[in-house]
Order: sequence, then C-alpha cells, then structure tokens
Amino acid sequence: MMLRSFYEVDPRAHIFRSAVSGDGSNVNPEEVVRQWCAFELIRSYGVSVTELDFEHPVSVGSKTYRIDIVILQDAKPWAVIECKKREFVKHDQAMAQAISYAESQNVNAEYAVYTNGDVWHVKRKMNGNWLMVPDLPLRTARTDTKELTDLLRSLNDILPLLYMLGGEPVSGVDAERFIYAMVEVFNGRSLLTSDSDRDLVSATGNLLRILPRRHINCQRGKLAVLVDRLNKYFEAKGLEEKCDASFSEPIYMELQMLHATLQMTLDGAHGLVGADILLLRLMVAILDYGQNIRDEHKPLPQINRSLHEALREYLDFVLRFNLGFHLPDVREDILNGDLRDCCSDSWKAYVNRENKFPKIGIADIFGMLLACVKKSSRRIH
Repeated sequence: MMLRSFYEVDPRAHIFRSAVSGDGSNVNPEEVVRQWCAFELIRSYGVSVTELDFEHPVSVGSKTYRIDIVILQDAKPWAVIECKKREFVKHDQAMAQAISYAESQNVNAEYAVYTNGDVWHVKRKMNGNWLMVPDLPLRTARTDTKELTDLLRSLNDILPLLYMLGGEPVSGVDAERFIYAMVEVFNGRSLLTSDSDRDLVSATGNLLRILPRRHINCQRGKLAVLVDRLNKYFEAKGLEEKCDASFSEPIYMELQMLHATLQMTLDGAHGLVGADILLLRLMVAILDYGQNIRDEHKPLPQINRSLHEALREYLDFVLRFNLGFHLPDVREDILNGDLRDCCSDSWKAYVNRENKFPKIGIADIFGMLLACVKKSSRRIH
C-alpha cells in the first residue's frame, strides 16, 4: 500500500466542496476521510486532479446514489472509492456497497475500493468475479516524468521566499525584494504552478508586478492584463463574477475594487480544485497589501501576516502534491529556524544578483496598449 497514514486536510484546501463539507469549522467526518483519500490518490498513486470525479451519480435498483470518488481512465470510470468515517467498522458492508456501485450499468468500473482512513481494501473484477488484490496499480509509472532541471529551477525560485517566510515581515527595500521573489515563482509554468490554472497564474504574476512603484503606464498595463486573465478564468470556470477597472483611478483604488470582486469569488468558490482556491486566497492577500501602497515617495509598507500565511499555504500545498514534502508548522520554531538557516545563502545570492528587478519588456508594452484601448473605449461609450 503506497498511501500515507491518515492526516487531516485543511478545509480551505479541499479539492472538492459539497453541501456536506461544512463551513470549515465543522466538516462532515466522512468528508475528512474523502479529502485525505483524494490527496493521496494524487500524491501516492499519480492520479491527476482531472481524473477525479466526485459524487458521481449511480443507479442501483430503483434508487440513485452518489459515489464518493470515481477515478476516470480515458474519461470512463476505472475505480470506485467508498469513504466512511474513521469509526466505521463494518468493512464487508462498505466493500459490498462499493462493488454495487462499480458494477452498475452506468459505471462498470474495474476496481472497487473502501477506506475509513485506517483500512484500505481493494478488489478487482476479473472473469466476472470480484477478487481481493494488494492495491490499486500505480499511475506514477508513466511517461510524463519531469526533467531534473525543472526541480532545480523550482527550488532556486522558492528558497529565497522560504527564508523570508521564516522571519518577521519586512518593509521597504526588503519588501520589494520579497515581491520580486514571488514574481519569479509565478512567472510562467513550473512545478510550483503546474496544479493551478494558467490564466490564474498569469494574473498573479501581473498583480505582483503592479505593486512596486514603476511608471504609472506600466502599472496600468499590468492591470489590464490582470483583469483580462481573471475574466478568462472566471468564464472558463463558469463563475458569474466579472472583474473591471477604470484605468483612471489611483492604482490603490483599482486594487480595492479587484479585492472586493475576488473576495466574493472566493466566498462562493465551490467545486474549484485546491490549488486554485489557495491561489485566489493569495491574490486576495496581495490585493489587501497593495491597497496600502499609496505614496510613491515612501518606502513600501510592511508585508502583512495574512500575505505570509496565504503564501505559506499555497507553497505547502504544491510541495505536498509535487514533491511529497511539506513545510513545518508555523508554530514549530526550531524547524522553521533550521529551514531559514538552510535558505539564508539563497536569499543572500538573490539580493546580490545583478539586474534582479525586471525591466519593461514586450509584455509590458502590450499591456500598456491594452489599457489605452480599454480607456479609450470607455470614453467613446
């Protein structure tokens, strides 16, 4: 059996949220097991998030039920998983339930699994009979392994941030360095962003580039790209929210409006995968910080704790999924001190790096033009 021993998943990182998920403070006990199971199917067995189907409808006799988790293969049910609460002990009964779902006409899955977080029973249908087998076959024995250079680049991007997350929030020049270190993480696709939507990653990168006080037209250009990417994401996910910007108000006021929109989106973000939810939370924290940047002649204000916490949650999530490691709990002073010591050289190298702050490039120019077009169209209407 490849999966790790049971652990509770932070409700804010749940991969799927249903009516029985609770409000985060009182999660249904079966849902706790289901979230652990989903995380382990991805981490230990190599199942993609897109291959997981939650609450799949199934007809057994004259009644319709919903399967806790269905693993898809070539868009068809391959394995059925029945999750029970930790205290459940009627194992044979639960396995029989999983099998009844698996062999129903509209499912016809090859594997049936039952778990309560402590036991993990797997049966496979062979020659018409359901036989106990050691485990589900690994989906990690596949051809989409990553290059070692991807891992090294990702670590190179994340180590300076881990150093800063282990210390006290900073302001001024170090705050600007912290922001640009975040820009490098969300600059394109990497192991750290592969679980998040492309448009959402791009939106995060452009939002971060707005915060340092560069040329106002460059800021408005990034704002235009940010709004465009967010609206594409909302449309693709079937969300009703729509971002807007006037491109004439002070930047901090534009960020206030976006903050309100994203907060509403986050409050109703049911059915989004965990990485996207955590990235939306991070963007809300960045927007909250950005509203405090109002005087271009003053040093950047202190990076607030909420931004630290949101970034830590996102990084911990992607590290668990992609590398099988996790960050120490924020209260574990010794482990966090050790982590900070390990990352100190990376932070020093980052600070001393030449030309570390990005210059205006083609993407910035495109954004400026887009902002101008949108501003002109508003005047026409």
